[in-house]
Amino acid sequence: MIIVLWFLYQLVSGLWTIWKLKKMESGLEAEISRLRALEIYYSKQKELYNDPEWIEFVARERLGMVRPGDRLIRLLPE
Repeated sequence: MIIVLWFLYQLVSGLWTIWKLKKMESGLEAEISRLRALEIYYSKQKELYNDPEWIEFVARERLGMVRPGDRLIRLLPE
């Protein structure tokens, strides 16, 4: 009887451990997918930071910089 109970305990605890590991595996796969998406995003950002056209766009549009000889005209909302 004790051997049967011990065997059942081992079986249930083993199944419980397998279930927890499967749950952990799915969580880790989701984390890997998220990190791969971030890796793609940051590699695209790095490409943009090395692109002269992007740098000029940021300088002109966001920072309001102009080249020598250019004229800056700002329109203020009413």
